[in-house]
Amino acid sequence: MAPTAPTASKTKPLPSGQKRRQALRSRLLAEEQKQNANNQQEIARLRDALQKKDEELASLTTQEMIDLDVEMQDDYSADPDDVWPDDANNKKSKSQKKKERKKKNKEAVKSQQEVLFASIEEPDPGENAQDEEGLFKSDSEVESHGPDSDSNSDFDPDSDSAAFSDEDYGKALYTFPGTKPVKGVKTVGWSGGRFTGYINMYGKKSVARYRVERSSFPAQYEDSLPKEEKVSNPVNRHGDELKDNGKFKYTKRHIRGIMAVAWKPVGLGVSRNDLDCINPDLVRDWKRVPTYVLIAWDIDGDGRNIKKTWETRACLRTRWGKKDADIAIYEAAAEAEDRYEEAKTGKRPAKSKSPSVGLAQSHVIKQREKSLGVNLSSPSRSTHAGRASKSPPRDIKNVQELRAEFMDDYLELLGYESFNDLSPSEKADCVVAWRERKSALSA
Repeated sequence: MAPTAPTASKTKPLPSGQKRRQALRSRLLAEEQKQNANNQQEIARLRDALQKKDEELASLTTQEMIDLDVEMQDDYSADPDDVWPDDANNKKSKSQKKKERKKKNKEAVKSQQEVLFASIEEPDPGENAQDEEGLFKSDSEVESHGPDSDSNSDFDPDSDSAAFSDEDYGKALYTFPGTKPVKGVKTVGWSGGRFTGYINMYGKKSVARYRVERSSFPAQYEDSLPKEEKVSNPVNRHGDELKDNGKFKYTKRHIRGIMAVAWKPVGLGVSRNDLDCINPDLVRDWKRVPTYVLIAWDIDGDGRNIKKTWETRACLRTRWGKKDADIAIYEAAAEAEDRYEEAKTGKRPAKSKSPSVGLAQSHVIKQREKSLGVNLSSPSRSTHAGRASKSPPRDIKNVQELRAEFMDDYLELLGYESFNDLSPSEKADCVVAWRERKSALSA
């Protein structure tokens, strides 16, 4: 039988006061060993502190030493039971003390967890009230509460509970967006090819923002994709229609407005920061940013048959030029974001129909002027009528009727419904345009 190793004799644990003195003594010895000019002041300070500690300990009784040790257990004590022990503690076995320490540690951990979970899962009534009235409002609640409401809540109030949960692993760390119920988002188009994307409309049609994303809403949309909504198919785009001579059937003069812009964002969420993805000053490789523009086409050229189709960025570039088209698309998207945010904060009414006024209208008017060879003050229809007859046939139309016709043409060209919708400068331009029109007819 192998001899057993000798066990060290058990020593009585030192009180905290003695341990502090030993620590001071160790630091003093370390400084004295260095013994250089830089630490003389530190050595003197430690000697004074050690002397004071000796005087303090000498003045304490045994009971005071025990009381001091109980009150001031410090980092030098590795065991919480290493206090000045009484006879009862001495009688306890080593295994009993170990069990007691484990029990105390377990109770301490449990107590900390209860406090932590209570702070997370059971907020005070004030926090509950804020959460119920803030982050997870429905669209109707947001509109009714005005600017103090959260403007970026497009998801269901219960969307977090819809996250996938497993019996063994619990709630998933991330749930794919297309598998969660989303409120206020609808897929209105899709594209095929290398990148299968879905054009998703956020908010009501008159103030919506659009993005090209990997997920459709609802998710069942991708089960039966509508052929007529495939924006990557040239058959569904008026911008690709050609005449018999091979030229485009619809040119820049047929474009009456940009109604929406959809593009592929960066990241998982949707925000105004996505505008950086289509900012001409920041983007160099447009192939990485699939972009579609909803264009209102004047099919017959008389403003009576307007059709809206999703077109590619190239469609607008071939008609307006690369630089002008890219700037117009970016400004139109920024204006759409403004409308969306204003609607969320209650500053703009949201309707379920297309907006009556297009986006980036100044660019549209500028390009139509180039195509028609007229001024902003010369609407196309009234100019055409003026060429047919310079003097109005007085037996059919009087000045009031001509002015009414002129106003209809002028407002339609600018995309407004009423003269009162014009800004002061636009009203002044309208008056000047009518005077020029009237002078041309009477010449």
